[in-house]
Amino acid sequence: MSHESKSQSAKLGPAIGRKLSGIFSRLPITVLLFVLPTFGQISALKGDGRTDDTAALNGAIANACTQGGSVTLPPPHGFYLVTETLTIPCQGVHIIGAGANRAMNGLQQFAFPPMVPIKLFAREQGPVFAARSYTTFENLDIQGFNQAVLVRGATSVTFKNVCMAVNGTTGLTDNTPLKITNSFWIWFKGGCLMANGSTTTPILIMSGEESQYGEAPLNGLITIEDIIAAGGGMKYIQRVGQWGTAGNLVFRNITIEDLHTDVLSMTAENGAIYGEFESVTFDHVATSDGIAGALLSVSGPNLTVKGVFINQSGALGSVKLRGSVLGFFDTAGQFDSLTGNSLSVGTVKFGTTQLGMSPSGVLSIFEPVLQPPSNVSVKVNRNSGTLTGDYIYEVIAVDGLNAAVYSAPASSAGVSTMQDSVLVTWTPSPSQPGGYYVVRIRPFQGFWVAGASSNSFTDTGMGGGCCWNRPTTPTLVAKPIATR
Repeated sequence: MSHESKSQSAKLGPAIGRKLSGIFSRLPITVLLFVLPTFGQISALKGDGRTDDTAALNGAIANACTQGGSVTLPPPHGFYLVTETLTIPCQGVHIIGAGANRAMNGLQQFAFPPMVPIKLFAREQGPVFAARSYTTFENLDIQGFNQAVLVRGATSVTFKNVCMAVNGTTGLTDNTPLKITNSFWIWFKGGCLMANGSTTTPILIMSGEESQYGEAPLNGLITIEDIIAAGGGMKYIQRVGQWGTAGNLVFRNITIEDLHTDVLSMTAENGAIYGEFESVTFDHVATSDGIAGALLSVSGPNLTVKGVFINQSGALGSVKLRGSVLGFFDTAGQFDSLTGNSLSVGTVKFGTTQLGMSPSGVLSIFEPVLQPPSNVSVKVNRNSGTLTGDYIYEVIAVDGLNAAVYSAPASSAGVSTMQDSVLVTWTPSPSQPGGYYVVRIRPFQGFWVAGASSNSFTDTGMGGGCCWNRPTTPTLVAKPIATR
């Protein structure tokens, strides 16, 4: 016997029951809508887009809380109209739409399974649904004004094939289809998040706020996947001081259209301080028809995000990460081994190896074809040149224009009188390059020294080239980890 057939059934009004019996007989389910008596009378859903169905829906939810089972909504003639937030007085309610009207959700270009539409006709801040723990929403198109669904102080809330939409220009606080506050274990799988008419209104707000039930003011263990979205990006906002460890956010198979912000921004308000924040995953997250932005931007007091995994994801901008991110891996060829420094295949310096995917898709260590020179040092020579001031030097091993590896910089503090020069020495690269560029920084000038075994140069302040073009893609060799 199916789960639905075990659920409690409520009585519909006789006329409504006869009218809809033919429709229900064609649905592949065995449970109809549960509706409680309201004010001593039977209150039946209309679903015509004109009649206020708030009381009937609240009654059905209350009945499911009392009797157990699910609230199953049959396909309406238009949509279910509500005028205030639908209250869920208990945990564990399953609200499921059993089909859809012909209008669907106005997103015909996307192949969503059938959904039952519910619309809030009220120009107010509150959502259509305020979810409790263990609530499941399924096959629903929820359209609010300022918000569609609020999850606050809850755990284990699930959305399956759900579309949420709001007016993206309300001017009210926390204008977003889905707001998650102080909650854990939230799953959103399949559907859409729409901030209609806006390119900056966030499609999702996660916030840490004052506790209502003794819960921690943070969010964690949230998975959003298989989503089409339109509007601004997602936000994580800390509004009171965080205690406990937040994180474990997973965003997978998401496309955001018309985005004019970062995909995920993390900020604080009212001087709130972040605590530990660990593990954020972007897996096949993309933007379309928007403007440049970062995949993740981090800006908050004491906030460092530890552990970011990026797989085939990015915004339209060239920068993926902004702010303090400690330890990240990007399968496109970027890796930071918990040093806090962003390294990429194109900017490997000082012989640092790099993890990434080879062109054949094998996880490899990328090493430069040339090894850098080492042990760079400087010595001031008196009365033999025209230098004055302090300078910094780098020595570059060069073999053609496509391969260059840089040494660590060395400072020449102490050049303080006119007619001085600087002797730069180094240990030659073991890679036998064609020669070396000795680069003086501020004012920038490069000096070519030919020969693989060359190990010194005297900078007198004269000659040299003005503009050594630092290669952005030094030649690297990928060595698969499995063979090392």
